[in-house]
Amino acid sequence: MSKSKSESKKSTNLKIRQRRIFSESFKRAKVQELTAGLYTVHSFSKLWEVAPYTVYRWIYKYSPQHKQAGAPVRHNYGCTTRK
Repeated sequence: MSKSKSESKKSTNLKIRQRRIFSESFKRAKVQELTAGLYTVHSFSKLWEVAPYTVYRWIYKYSPQHKQAGAPVRHNYGCTTRK
Protein backbone atom coordinates (compact mmCIF):
# COMPACT_ATOMS: atom_id res chain seq x y z
CA MET A 1 0.00 0.00 0.00
CA SER A 2 1.21 3.50 -0.67
CA LYS A 3 1.24 6.27 1.87
CA SER A 4 -0.77 9.42 1.34
CA LYS A 5 1.06 12.69 0.82
CA SER A 6 0.31 13.88 4.35
CA GLU A 7 1.74 10.71 5.87
CA SER A 8 4.91 10.75 3.79
CA LYS A 9 5.89 14.30 4.69
CA LYS A 10 7.99 14.87 7.76
CA SER A 11 6.08 16.01 10.76
CA THR A 12 7.00 19.49 11.94
CA ASN A 13 6.27 20.34 15.52
CA LEU A 14 6.03 24.09 15.28
CA LYS A 15 4.65 25.74 18.35
CA ILE A 16 2.52 28.68 17.32
CA ARG A 17 2.15 31.09 20.19
CA GLN A 18 -0.82 33.32 20.52
CA ARG A 19 -0.01 36.99 20.88
CA ARG A 20 -0.35 38.08 24.49
CA ILE A 21 -0.86 41.55 25.85
CA PHE A 22 0.42 42.24 29.35
CA SER A 23 -1.06 45.03 31.41
CA GLU A 24 1.01 48.06 32.32
CA SER A 25 0.78 47.19 36.02
CA PHE A 26 2.15 43.69 35.30
CA LYS A 27 5.05 45.16 33.32
CA ARG A 28 5.87 47.67 36.05
CA ALA A 29 5.82 44.97 38.74
CA LYS A 30 8.05 42.66 36.71
CA VAL A 31 10.50 45.48 35.92
CA GLN A 32 10.78 46.18 39.66
CA GLU A 33 11.57 42.50 40.23
CA LEU A 34 14.15 42.56 37.43
CA THR A 35 15.88 45.69 38.72
CA ALA A 36 15.87 44.27 42.26
CA GLY A 37 17.88 41.33 40.95
CA LEU A 38 15.27 38.60 41.43
CA TYR A 39 15.62 37.54 37.79
CA THR A 40 18.05 37.92 34.95
CA VAL A 41 16.64 39.04 31.62
CA HIS A 42 17.41 35.61 30.19
CA SER A 43 15.71 33.64 32.97
CA PHE A 44 12.72 36.00 32.97
CA SER A 45 12.25 35.69 29.21
CA LYS A 46 12.35 31.88 29.47
CA LEU A 47 9.96 31.82 32.43
CA TRP A 48 7.31 34.04 30.85
CA GLU A 49 8.08 33.07 27.20
CA VAL A 50 8.78 36.66 26.23
CA ALA A 51 11.58 37.71 23.90
CA PRO A 52 14.58 39.32 25.65
CA TYR A 53 14.16 42.32 23.32
CA THR A 54 10.68 42.85 24.76
CA VAL A 55 11.97 42.62 28.33
CA TYR A 56 14.62 45.29 27.61
CA ARG A 57 11.93 47.53 26.10
CA TRP A 58 9.93 47.20 29.31
CA ILE A 59 13.01 48.04 31.39
CA TYR A 60 13.78 51.15 29.32
CA LYS A 61 10.15 52.27 29.48
CA TYR A 62 9.23 51.55 33.12
CA SER A 63 12.49 51.85 35.04
CA PRO A 64 13.60 55.39 35.94
CA GLN A 65 17.25 54.39 36.46
CA HIS A 66 17.55 52.54 33.13
CA LYS A 67 16.83 55.00 30.38
CA GLN A 68 17.91 54.19 26.85
CA ALA A 69 20.29 56.70 25.36
CA GLY A 70 18.87 58.37 22.30
CA ALA A 71 20.70 58.68 19.02
CA PRO A 72 22.89 61.76 18.81
CA VAL A 73 21.50 64.55 16.70
CA ARG A 74 23.82 65.86 14.04
CA HIS A 75 23.53 69.48 13.01
CA ASN A 76 25.01 70.95 9.87
CA TYR A 77 25.86 74.43 11.10
CA GLY A 78 27.51 76.58 8.53
CA CYS A 79 26.25 74.44 5.69
CA THR A 80 25.19 76.47 2.69
CA THR A 81 22.13 75.59 0.71
CA ARG A 82 22.08 75.49 -3.05
CA LYS A 83 19.92 77.96 -4.91
